[in-house]
Amino acid sequence: MKRKISVFVLSSVICLTAAAQNVGIGTTTPAARLHVLDSSVVFSVPAPPINSLAGDPPISGFGRRMMWYADKAAFRVGYVENANWNKENTGLYSFGAGLDNLAIGEGSVSMGISTYAIGEGSVALNTQTYATGRSSFATGIQTNAVGANSAAFGASCGVSVPAAGPP
Repeated sequence: MKRKISVFVLSSVICLTAAAQNVGIGTTTPAARLHVLDSSVVFSVPAPPINSLAGDPPISGFGRRMMWYADKAAFRVGYVENANWNKENTGLYSFGAGLDNLAIGEGSVSMGISTYAIGEGSVALNTQTYATGRSSFATGIQTNAVGANSAAFGASCGVSVPAAGPP
């Protein structure tokens, strides 16, 4: 009985020690939890096309992270305090970096602090900018590019382009 307990304790210590160690690829002295030395890293997914039936992201909710969401071919890096990086708020082929950014439009880019790229192909940069129109661009502080193909630059300004239609 003592031998079984000793083996169990020894096994537990080995497992805990192994779990606490860093992992190195190309190095025998990793400096971080995952350390890849002098090499490229590829994250890939088999050939099925990207569609709106994507599964859940690897992690949801608030937190600091770098995340590749393979089902939507989307990338996020930074910190989020809300649901902006959850499944329903992540656009196909989108990119978001910074604090509390939202890149929900297909192919959209959102970088900075509380920026929102909602339109397809839209870009929102800097602080509290909103690019809601298709192919819209907003940069500065509290700028809004609302209509399709619109651009807003500066501070506390907005541009709205009405949809083209019959006179």
